[in-house]
Amino acid sequence: MSSHKRHIQSVVLEAIRTPRTVAADYLLRLGLNFRAGNPLLEDGTWHIPLRALIPASPDVAPRRNDQLYYRFEDFGEILLDSNLKRLSVPKLGDLDDRFQAERSRLFAKIEKMILDFGVDKWGRIPGIRFFLNPLNAIVSEALSLPNIAQAKLEHQDYLYYADLLKSIDLLEESPNNPGHLQRTNELVTLAERNRKEKGDDFYIDETAIEVTSIICSKFYDLIQERVKLFPSYVDTTVAYYVKAVRLKKLVPMTVSELEYSYNVLGRRPQDEKAPFYGKVADLVTAGFLQWHSQGVVIGVNPIYEKVEGVAPEIESNVYVLKPNA
Repeated sequence: MSSHKRHIQSVVLEAIRTPRTVAADYLLRLGLNFRAGNPLLEDGTWHIPLRALIPASPDVAPRRNDQLYYRFEDFGEILLDSNLKRLSVPKLGDLDDRFQAERSRLFAKIEKMILDFGVDKWGRIPGIRFFLNPLNAIVSEALSLPNIAQAKLEHQDYLYYADLLKSIDLLEESPNNPGHLQRTNELVTLAERNRKEKGDDFYIDETAIEVTSIICSKFYDLIQERVKLFPSYVDTTVAYYVKAVRLKKLVPMTVSELEYSYNVLGRRPQDEKAPFYGKVADLVTAGFLQWHSQGVVIGVNPIYEKVEGVAPEIESNVYVLKPNA
């Protein structure tokens, strides 16, 4: 062994600091869903945009060889000074709030189209109609009696529903009987049309269904607070047509495939009290979907023709990523 001492030299690698690497270092602390975009220098300040690629529902284990992601460009930004010191950085809580807002915005158009399509259909779903039975009772009495005492409605805790009917001009204050409400000409017109189409034995019930549907369409934000299962019906319909829009056609889906699509959208957890198959069957009965074969549904053209216009926005923000082989 040589008597000469061996000198072991250590090599220290210093990371190259650029606006992008500094931003990326901070983003690592937020999680794997965010990436740094191309930096832009303006008036001595670096602006580094955040890009987001977020699993639609990370709590749902994919049962198939794909996973749904939401992709958003310019999801936020990091600001650095000329010395690459952080001036402003987003907090994870703020990014989570932004994600929820962006996801709501993304589906707002298609949701509104589906709500509008159901203007004469929501009341045909038994669960929804059950929870909105006060509307049925008020419409039935309004069509059967000269007027209804507001004191009686208050005693039944029905004034809330009566106010909704007044707001769409189906009920009005009785001019000759203070403290009472009466049907309007608009309600009479609806009833007479249903009488001609459905007959004397069914027209009141059909009118109540139509009125309930109108209320659901126009006051979704209010009604969903009282009918907790209503949003799950809307989201099930949204889940089907989002996939149809992405595939650019109506496609047959088994009930289990539709349930999976509902879950990975990640908008709301399922109501365990309402079996998913029954929910789909209700949507078929109401006309939002149709049976293609036993246990397999397909959409309906009138909805698809409305929602296919949102395809570019859905395609830009909703991705299915395949796992690496």
